[in-house]
Amino acid sequence: MSIDRRRSGVLAGSQKAASEDPLQGYRALAEASVNKLRDQYDWRAKWHRRLFRFSGILVIVISASLPLLAGFSYPGKNLIIAASGVIIATATALRTFYQWDQMWALLRRTHFGLIEANNQWKLAFGRAEATADPVQREQLAFAATEALLAKIEALRSAETEKFFSSLAFPEETTLARRPFHP
Repeated sequence: MSIDRRRSGVLAGSQKAASEDPLQGYRALAEASVNKLRDQYDWRAKWHRRLFRFSGILVIVISASLPLLAGFSYPGKNLIIAASGVIIATATALRTFYQWDQMWALLRRTHFGLIEANNQWKLAFGRAEATADPVQREQLAFAATEALLAKIEALRSAETEKFFSSLAFPEETTLARRPFHP
C-alpha cells in the first residue's frame, strides 16, 4: 500500500518530502483531519458554554431584581418591569430553543473524543514509525490513519444522531386536539 503521488491535496506532498519520509502523507492527512475539527469543536463548545451561562445569569439577576423594581415608585416603573419580563422570557426561550447546555455537553464530548482518537492514532503511528520493514511500516501507518478517519466519522455521526434525537417536535395527537382558530 503506497500513497498515490498523482493526487492533489493533503496526500500529494512534494516528491522530495515523500522520498525522505514515505509516511509524511499519512501524517499530514491525520493532522489536517483532526486539528481543524478539534479546534472547531472547541470553539463551538466554548460559545455554547458562554451563551448558556450568560443567559442563566441574566435570567437570575433580572428575576431577583423584579421584587425590588416593583416595590418602589419611580418614573417609567411599568416600562422597566415590562422590559424585564420581556428580557427574562426571551432569554429563557432562546436558551430552551437552542439547548445551549445540551449542545455544550455534546460538543465537548465530541471534542474529547477527537483528542482521544488523535492520541490513539499517535500511538499506532509511533508503532509504524518504529518498524524497520518499509512495507510493514507503511501498512501500519495506513491502518492507523484509516482507523483515525473511521473514528472521526463515527464521532461526528454519533453527535449528529444525538443532536437530532434530542429535538422535541409536537406530537401529531397534541396538534389535533388543539386546532388553530384565528
